[in-house]
Amino acid sequence: MRLISCTTPSQNDFARAQPIMSDNARPPKADLTAHVVTSVGWLGGVAGFRVQSIVGLTSQGAMLVRGSCLSMNLIGQFIIVPLSLALTVGATALLRCISSHP
Repeated sequence: MRLISCTTPSQNDFARAQPIMSDNARPPKADLTAHVVTSVGWLGGVAGFRVQSIVGLTSQGAMLVRGSCLSMNLIGQFIIVPLSLALTVGATALLRCISSHP
């Protein structure tokens, strides 16, 4: 740990300073992995939603249609919308990291 000194920095201090980001900056692997996992989960939620909508549209039974609509509501509220928000935040962070280096 380096203590803050009251003296002005010398020319050598500036020469030893490390760049904040290197030329080959990449997004952290954990962020990229989280983004891919969230994307795959979102695609799974959309696939389940589509299956339920097809079942609800083609079914003749009132209870099956009602159950399909209820499950579509739950899939939308608890899978699709939260994962969409997470993807938006994650993609914004990844784009910011990628675009910050020359």
